[in-house]
Amino acid sequence: MVIDLLVAPPFSQHVDQKLPSRPPARRRRRWILAVALIVLAGLAVVLSLALNERQVNTRFDASHRQLTSTHVRLRNERHTEALLQKSVNDLLARSSHTSTSLSQTTAQLSQVDASLTHEQAAVAQQGSSILGLQACLGGVEQALNALSVGDQRSALAALHAVSASCQSAVASSG
Repeated sequence: MVIDLLVAPPFSQHVDQKLPSRPPARRRRRWILAVALIVLAGLAVVLSLALNERQVNTRFDASHRQLTSTHVRLRNERHTEALLQKSVNDLLARSSHTSTSLSQTTAQLSQVDASLTHEQAAVAQQGSSILGLQACLGGVEQALNALSVGDQRSALAALHAVSASCQSAVASSG
């Protein structure tokens, strides 16, 4: 029916011809119905496109918010990473400084230990010399006491008993 209208010859040719036998009211109703259906189909398409556009906009807005949130988190993570890297670099620098300081302290302790060992040997030597001198002086004191009472034999025996200690004390004192 609509196709008949589209394929039909121009209206000027219809004027000369006899109109079909259909009643005009029926044809007009069909024409109005066809136009109404086309308008409704167009409205349905426009409404569908509008709803689809709204869904697309809603999804786009949600994706945009999520992207913004991700950018913020990424910026925060990069800032945190930079702070952690700075902390690691500071710790490495302190560790290197501490390691150097520890090496220097260890070397100093080795020197002090060697010096202490040497001093301990000298103290032991001096302690031995002191003991020898004490023995020597004790014997000389006994000899002087024996001489003061006139006992030369006891005095010589006392000196003879400590003569080794006295010779060793003289040799160690240099």
